[in-house]
Amino acid sequence: MFADDEKDIPRVFRVEERRAEIARILEKEGSITVDRICEQFEVSAVTARGDLNELERRGRLQRVHGGALPVDHTLVVADINDRMNVNVVAKRRIGRAAAGMVRDGDSILVDSGSTTFEFVAQLEGKEGITIVTHDLAIANLVNTRLPHATLVLLGGALRYNHHYMSGLFALETLQKVFVDKAFLAANSFSAEQGFMTESEAAAQIKSELLRHARIRTMLMDYSKVGLHNFVRFATLSDLDRIIVDRDPEGIIQKAVSKLENGPQLVLA
Repeated sequence: MFADDEKDIPRVFRVEERRAEIARILEKEGSITVDRICEQFEVSAVTARGDLNELERRGRLQRVHGGALPVDHTLVVADINDRMNVNVVAKRRIGRAAAGMVRDGDSILVDSGSTTFEFVAQLEGKEGITIVTHDLAIANLVNTRLPHATLVLLGGALRYNHHYMSGLFALETLQKVFVDKAFLAANSFSAEQGFMTESEAAAQIKSELLRHARIRTMLMDYSKVGLHNFVRFATLSDLDRIIVDRDPEGIIQKAVSKLENGPQLVLA
């Protein structure tokens, strides 16, 4: 009897260690998917869902389709510096794919976000482009590393600790702008809810960016797929292209295939 119990101890510890690590990743990154758990811990989808269900029972997270969010996800947003260091390789791949769609002389709107930041970093060498943004980090990047680009920084109120402008002045300035291409970011996407973000202020400016470009592209790494957030700002029909590094469980492709004229899905 004692020997049998002893054999069980390592297995139990491994389960609890895995669940503790899942909770740590969730706290740091703001979301986690079943696909990510399966890949990182080499477990089945059934085991991954069981871990999430148990953590939800303990009050450690909120289950959503395809993964989980923190219980207070709608109230807390990761600091911009932390977000810059999450899924960096994937974001750079997405950024390179998006940069390949920008031609010399293009005018572009660039949304605030860590993935769009990586996209702008890949635009070195482009000639005669005009970049319109409300993101201060992106504006500084353009100012220091893209000498051949024209920078237009939207006015507005600075959202505390988020490094971007929003509000009435930013929206009014956008009314006077129309560009070739817009590149946006999202906090999450689900087939049921569309593209979502964490605040009304962010949603307003994202929606307006979509209205002022001829070609509209969403940049999003796989960890955002299959989750939901606080405010919807776009549906698939509002976009021309979606660039992701991966499409977990084919969620985006399945949703796009239901539309008669859905956006092009590009895997970076």
